[in-house]
Amino acid sequence: MKHFALFLLSMFVLALPAFADDGTGVIAVHAGAIVVRPDRAYILLRVDQTQSRLAPIQPVFLRTPTEAEAANYLAAEQAACRGAPPAADKSQKEATSNASPPIGHCAFEYKGPKNVFAVTKGMSFEGKGDFHLYLLEIIPGDYVFYGSSAATLSGASVLDTCNCLGTVGFHAAPGVITDLGTFLFDTVEQKSAIPELAAETGWGKSFGNEVIGAAIRPADKDIAVPAPLATFPRVPAVYHAVGSYVEPGTDNINRLAPIPGVLHYTNGRVVDEMSGSILP
Repeated sequence: MKHFALFLLSMFVLALPAFADDGTGVIAVHAGAIVVRPDRAYILLRVDQTQSRLAPIQPVFLRTPTEAEAANYLAAEQAACRGAPPAADKSQKEATSNASPPIGHCAFEYKGPKNVFAVTKGMSFEGKGDFHLYLLEIIPGDYVFYGSSAATLSGASVLDTCNCLGTVGFHAAPGVITDLGTFLFDTVEQKSAIPELAAETGWGKSFGNEVIGAAIRPADKDIAVPAPLATFPRVPAVYHAVGSYVEPGTDNINRLAPIPGVLHYTNGRVVDEMSGSILP
């Protein structure tokens, strides 16, 4: 399963958790007594929608599950789905097989830890209006910028557009703040004024909900950092390209805008600029 590492440890894909008490292990750090624990990882990111024509958009991150987590999830799915009717597109051979059901074979409620979360305004460390900065305490590990969510009237987050056609990942090490830079969003319908999205937008109206275009402006030595964080160990994120994957629970699919030195596309194929290889 080439996309195995990107699956959600949950079969409810649309309702995205946002805070630590929901099993994600994510804690929003707010101004006050700030402590960087040696056993926890931290990510710093900015969401800039000052040039966007969209309603507030929230980045969605997925943590690559450990082997133990993946095994526990698959065991739970197999137990829950054993004997369940096959999905409509499954062949008769699959329906009568005693083999373990594939991921997504049936819907079930997973009681284990969740590995996906949306960054909501309630998590903001500082900011107002269309610009917010976030400092999040997370589980150390490997993460993927999975997609973008829109806040609903109830305050929940809904996965609107996945970066299924190409995105980036990064490692969050314990005891340091990994600076992810600035995340930018705009509709793809009209040409965006955001430089990183200029070539990725202007496609006209979409059927159904608006498709979200997303870009990352990586952190550099001149990026602004709040004074309370200046004395803490901080490193820029080392991004790497991530190939295409399948997400049946999203309304729309798109790709992350190219990042020089990290990610670009050739005839729609994801190219890892670090190695020069085309990813599946």
